[in-house]
Amino acid sequence: MVAVAARPGPGMTPLYESLIVKPMQSFRISAFIWTALTAALPVGCAPRDPIAKLVANISRNQAEGGMIFPSGPFQPISSPPTAPTVELVAQAFRYSFRDRSAATNFAILTTQQVRICGDEELARLGNVNYTAVLVSTAGGQRIVLLQYSQGNRWWNRVYDAP
Repeated sequence: MVAVAARPGPGMTPLYESLIVKPMQSFRISAFIWTALTAALPVGCAPRDPIAKLVANISRNQAEGGMIFPSGPFQPISSPPTAPTVELVAQAFRYSFRDRSAATNFAILTTQQVRICGDEELARLGNVNYTAVLVSTAGGQRIVLLQYSQGNRWWNRVYDAP
Protein backbone atom coordinates (compact mmCIF):
# COMPACT_ATOMS: atom_id res chain seq x y z
CA MET A 1 0.00 0.00 0.00
CA VAL A 2 1.22 3.52 -0.77
CA ALA A 3 1.82 5.77 2.23
CA VAL A 4 0.31 9.23 2.00
CA ALA A 5 2.14 12.16 3.59
CA ALA A 6 0.63 14.11 6.44
CA ARG A 7 -2.14 16.41 5.43
CA PRO A 8 -0.96 19.87 4.36
CA GLY A 9 -2.25 23.13 5.76
CA PRO A 10 -5.74 24.53 5.21
CA GLY A 11 -4.80 26.47 2.08
CA MET A 12 -4.06 23.26 0.10
CA THR A 13 -6.87 21.04 1.38
CA PRO A 14 -9.16 21.05 -1.69
CA LEU A 15 -6.29 20.41 -4.10
CA TYR A 16 -4.78 17.77 -1.83
CA GLU A 17 -8.11 16.01 -1.42
CA SER A 18 -8.92 16.06 -5.14
CA LEU A 19 -5.46 14.92 -6.27
CA ILE A 20 -4.43 12.52 -3.49
CA VAL A 21 -7.13 11.51 -0.99
CA LYS A 22 -10.09 10.74 -3.27
CA PRO A 23 -8.10 8.74 -5.86
CA MET A 24 -6.48 6.73 -3.05
CA GLN A 25 -9.86 5.99 -1.46
CA SER A 26 -11.31 4.83 -4.74
CA PHE A 27 -8.15 2.81 -5.46
CA ARG A 28 -8.46 1.05 -2.10
CA ILE A 29 -12.11 0.24 -2.74
CA SER A 30 -11.36 -0.98 -6.26
CA ALA A 31 -8.43 -3.07 -5.02
CA PHE A 32 -10.63 -4.58 -2.29
CA ILE A 33 -13.40 -5.47 -4.78
CA TRP A 34 -10.87 -6.88 -7.28
CA THR A 35 -9.21 -9.00 -4.57
CA ALA A 36 -12.55 -10.32 -3.35
CA LEU A 37 -13.69 -11.23 -6.86
CA THR A 38 -10.46 -12.92 -7.90
CA ALA A 39 -10.28 -14.88 -4.65
CA ALA A 40 -13.81 -16.20 -5.19
CA LEU A 41 -13.37 -16.88 -8.91
CA PRO A 42 -11.58 -20.26 -8.72
CA VAL A 43 -14.14 -21.56 -6.24
CA GLY A 44 -17.10 -20.28 -8.24
CA CYS A 45 -15.90 -21.70 -11.58
CA ALA A 46 -14.99 -25.19 -10.44
CA PRO A 47 -17.64 -27.76 -11.32
CA ARG A 48 -19.52 -28.77 -8.18
CA ASP A 49 -21.34 -31.63 -9.84
CA PRO A 50 -19.33 -34.85 -9.35
CA ILE A 51 -20.32 -36.08 -12.81
CA ALA A 52 -19.10 -32.84 -14.42
CA LYS A 53 -15.80 -33.15 -12.50
CA LEU A 54 -15.29 -36.73 -13.64
CA VAL A 55 -16.10 -35.90 -17.27
CA ALA A 56 -13.69 -32.95 -17.17
CA ASN A 57 -10.93 -35.10 -15.64
CA ILE A 58 -11.31 -37.91 -18.18
CA SER A 59 -11.52 -35.48 -21.12
CA ARG A 60 -8.46 -33.56 -19.90
CA ASN A 61 -6.51 -36.82 -19.49
CA GLN A 62 -7.35 -37.81 -23.06
CA ALA A 63 -6.49 -34.35 -24.41
CA GLU A 64 -3.07 -34.60 -22.73
CA GLY A 65 -2.39 -37.84 -24.59
CA GLY A 66 -3.44 -40.27 -21.88
CA MET A 67 -5.81 -43.16 -22.30
CA ILE A 68 -9.44 -42.21 -21.94
CA PHE A 69 -10.21 -45.14 -19.62
CA PRO A 70 -6.89 -46.34 -18.19
CA SER A 71 -8.28 -48.56 -15.43
CA GLY A 72 -8.14 -51.83 -17.35
CA PRO A 73 -10.54 -54.29 -18.95
CA PHE A 74 -14.28 -54.39 -18.40
CA GLN A 75 -16.96 -57.03 -18.40
CA PRO A 76 -19.70 -56.07 -20.90
CA ILE A 77 -23.29 -56.18 -19.69
CA SER A 78 -25.59 -58.19 -21.94
CA SER A 79 -28.84 -56.24 -22.04
CA PRO A 80 -31.01 -54.58 -24.68
CA PRO A 81 -30.78 -50.83 -25.31
CA THR A 82 -34.05 -50.37 -23.39
CA ALA A 83 -32.70 -51.95 -20.17
CA PRO A 84 -33.58 -49.99 -17.02
CA THR A 85 -30.70 -47.95 -15.63
CA VAL A 86 -31.09 -49.50 -12.18
CA GLU A 87 -30.46 -52.98 -13.63
CA LEU A 88 -27.42 -51.81 -15.57
CA VAL A 89 -25.95 -50.15 -12.47
CA ALA A 90 -26.51 -53.28 -10.36
CA GLN A 91 -24.79 -55.40 -13.00
CA ALA A 92 -21.88 -52.94 -13.24
CA PHE A 93 -21.43 -53.20 -9.47
CA ARG A 94 -21.50 -57.01 -9.67
CA TYR A 95 -18.67 -56.88 -12.20
CA SER A 96 -16.68 -54.31 -10.24
CA PHE A 97 -14.05 -55.88 -8.01
CA ARG A 98 -14.33 -53.36 -5.20
CA ASP A 99 -18.09 -52.77 -5.20
CA ARG A 100 -19.63 -56.24 -5.31
CA SER A 101 -21.61 -55.62 -2.11
CA ALA A 102 -23.08 -52.43 -3.55
CA ALA A 103 -24.92 -54.42 -6.24
CA THR A 104 -27.97 -54.77 -4.00
CA ASN A 105 -27.62 -51.75 -1.71
CA PHE A 106 -27.45 -48.49 -3.64
CA ALA A 107 -29.57 -45.47 -4.52
CA ILE A 108 -29.44 -43.61 -7.82
CA LEU A 109 -29.08 -39.89 -7.13
CA THR A 110 -29.03 -38.58 -10.69
CA THR A 111 -28.57 -39.69 -14.27
CA GLN A 112 -27.07 -37.51 -17.01
CA GLN A 113 -26.22 -37.91 -20.67
CA VAL A 114 -22.60 -36.79 -21.09
CA ARG A 115 -20.03 -36.40 -23.86
CA ILE A 116 -16.51 -37.49 -22.98
CA CYS A 117 -13.96 -36.34 -25.50
CA GLY A 118 -10.68 -34.55 -25.09
CA ASP A 119 -9.70 -34.88 -28.73
CA GLU A 120 -12.06 -34.00 -31.59
CA GLU A 121 -10.07 -36.19 -34.02
CA LEU A 122 -10.78 -39.24 -31.86
CA ALA A 123 -14.42 -38.18 -31.51
CA ARG A 124 -14.90 -38.75 -35.23
CA LEU A 125 -13.77 -42.37 -34.85
CA GLY A 126 -16.32 -43.53 -32.30
CA ASN A 127 -19.19 -42.81 -29.99
CA VAL A 128 -18.32 -40.28 -27.27
CA ASN A 129 -21.78 -40.21 -25.65
CA TYR A 130 -22.31 -41.96 -22.33
CA THR A 131 -24.90 -42.26 -19.58
CA ALA A 132 -23.41 -41.17 -16.25
CA VAL A 133 -25.18 -42.33 -13.10
CA LEU A 134 -24.36 -40.82 -9.70
CA VAL A 135 -24.99 -43.48 -7.08
CA SER A 136 -24.93 -43.49 -3.29
CA THR A 137 -23.51 -46.67 -1.72
CA ALA A 138 -22.40 -47.67 1.77
CA GLY A 139 -18.83 -47.01 0.61
CA GLY A 140 -19.61 -43.47 -0.59
CA GLN A 141 -20.72 -41.94 -3.85
CA ARG A 142 -19.83 -43.66 -7.11
CA ILE A 143 -20.31 -42.74 -10.75
CA VAL A 144 -21.21 -45.48 -13.20
CA LEU A 145 -20.52 -44.72 -16.85
CA LEU A 146 -22.55 -46.72 -19.36
CA GLN A 147 -22.47 -46.85 -23.15
CA TYR A 148 -24.57 -49.07 -25.36
CA SER A 149 -22.91 -50.81 -28.30
CA GLN A 150 -24.19 -53.14 -30.99
CA GLY A 151 -25.25 -56.66 -30.08
CA ASN A 152 -27.03 -55.89 -26.79
CA ARG A 153 -23.78 -55.08 -25.02
CA TRP A 154 -23.16 -52.26 -22.58
CA TRP A 155 -19.70 -50.91 -21.85
CA ASN A 156 -19.47 -49.92 -18.17
CA ARG A 157 -17.01 -48.50 -15.68
CA VAL A 158 -17.39 -47.61 -11.97
CA TYR A 159 -15.52 -44.61 -10.54
CA ASP A 160 -15.30 -43.10 -7.08
CA ALA A 161 -17.05 -39.72 -7.22
CA PRO A 162 -14.45 -36.91 -7.21
